[in-house]
Order: sequence, then structure tokens, then C-alpha cells
Amino acid sequence: RRQSMQGIIVKSVSAPGGTCVGTAIDGRTVWTADYTTDTIYQLDRKGNVLKTIPFLLVEEAGIVLERSVIWISAINPDTIYLLSAGGDTIKSFAAPAGYPSALSSYGKYLFVGDFTANRIYMIDRNGIVVRQSGAVFTGIANIATDGRNIFWCAGRGATLGRLDRNFVALGPLGVVGLRCTGLAYNGKNLVAADMDNDKIHTIA
Repeated sequence: RRQSMQGIIVKSVSAPGGTCVGTAIDGRTVWTADYTTDTIYQLDRKGNVLKTIPFLLVEEAGIVLERSVIWISAINPDTIYLLSAGGDTIKSFAAPAGYPSALSSYGKYLFVGDFTANRIYMIDRNGIVVRQSGAVFTGIANIATDGRNIFWCAGRGATLGRLDRNFVALGPLGVVGLRCTGLAYNGKNLVAADMDNDKIHTIA
């Protein structure tokens, strides 16, 4: 079933702000962040803004939603934050490497992709590294997981690939020709932020 994903954009909506980074799915809504406006946005399926949360960002970020809290990775400083639904910091800890551009979660673990280390780290909820991949691809921009696979995007042309949960490479999924700065899995397709075009794309 997963092998049928071809990396084809099937739907796009406009993203707010000018530099959308990070993507997360919350039922019928999509969340993204923007480091020009220093804001986290909740969007409906048409891209309409439903909610905004102020949060200072410097560059790329990853976002994870879990019930009423938000996890976000940020660079400068290289930190993972746990936020309340209102944007207050509940706790934070150092990222496992120097450029945590990507964040996802499954079960009791977080997965952090690092842009400069070119690796994906599985960490517990206190930042302790449980496992890490070998070098995956130059410039990991963001990641998503469905529990069995870890999807990744990298490079300005957005090469898509996947690993299994033991970090074994399962091959590329294709190149979608966008700057993928956020990635999430909605149960069927990947949803990607595209900072260069200020779009949120659904990828089949």
C-alpha cells in the first residue's frame, strides 16, 4: 500500500505568512508555523485561518500535535519545546543535534530529523536518544511517521523517501519539485509545507 505513493501533488492551498515551516494534522485541520510572522496557525481544509498562536521562530521548525499540547522543534537555540494549546511553554530540552528542522511522533517517542547531521533520532519525552539512523540524505527538511514508516523530505527539490521503524531505508518515493519545509501524514497522504511558494500541498 505504501509503495503506491508516487510523490504527486494532488491538492494545494495557500499558507498564511511568507515562510511556512512545519506541518501537523489534527483531524480535519492542518497546523503550520511561519517564522516571518512568528506564529503557529491552525487552518481548515481550504486554508482559512481558524486559530493563531504567537511563538518566536528563527528558521525551519517541526510541529507535532497531541491532544491539547503542541511539540515544536526550533533552531537557534536547538531546542524541543512542549507548548500548551495557548502557546505557553510547559517544558523544553536540548535537541539531539545542531539543526532540528524536523519533528514527528508515534506512541511514547518523538522523532527528530536534523538538517546538518542528515540523521533521524528517536527520543523519549525528556530528550534522551533511544535510537538514531545512519546518514539518510543531505539536508533533511522534515519528517512524518505512521508508526510503521518514517517518511522524509530533503533538498530544495524535495526528494521524498521512507525508512521502516528500525531505520532501514525502503527507497525513495520520488521528487515533487518543491521546497518541503514541513511534512505530516493524514492517514492516507502526505501533507507538505512549501516555503518557496507559500503553499500547503497534499501529496499522493
